[in-house]
Amino acid sequence: MTHVDNEGWTALMWAAQFAHLDAMRVLLDHPSDVLPAMMMHASSDGHATLSLAAHNGQIGAMRLLLDHPSADPARMMAFHGVSGRSALVSAAQFAARSPAASAPPPSCDPLLLLLRGAAMQPGLRDAQEAHMSKVMEALMEGPQLGALFDDDQADGPRDEVVCLLLEFGARMVPARCNSPFMLRIVRECMALARVSQLLNEAVRATLGRDDEYIQ
Repeated sequence: MTHVDNEGWTALMWAAQFAHLDAMRVLLDHPSDVLPAMMMHASSDGHATLSLAAHNGQIGAMRLLLDHPSADPARMMAFHGVSGRSALVSAAQFAARSPAASAPPPSCDPLLLLLRGAAMQPGLRDAQEAHMSKVMEALMEGPQLGALFDDDQADGPRDEVVCLLLEFGARMVPARCNSPFMLRIVRECMALARVSQLLNEAVRATLGRDDEYIQ
């Protein structure tokens, strides 16, 4: 379980990158007190197991890693080694890459899986907002840029990904601010924020308290 090759890759890394799920289950079910550390282990070029699975769109492998009792999903999603590429950034790069360069084909689903499990921690908000901005940048500057963002057609996973990134404090990429897609999403997010504000004001007026009830 702890053996690494010349590049610092573990057996779990190789299995996750190519979605050999049965092999992953055997490795993850192996009783070992070093398993949590091995799940966070980074190769010599700075890639961790979840990042490798995300970069290749292996959503089944990602679920196995994140759902394991030994997993620390928040650390796993945010971790990046010398590569500077976290699992979230890797998933964004997968969504934005050229179809010819990827099997399975590019999709926002791996990134959406991670974002749905992400939680902003108030004490780390500045760092997490910077991280989410890097994710947004990776998503909006890949080869699939036109296919992802140059239309205004509804696309559930894509729309939810961008809304979550904005909710988590990601900065928009200036070159994309005026695309029809981004203008629609920003309008919708602003409308939802206004609804939340009005509901909170109504609750506070009714109860005479300053708590925020609607997030």
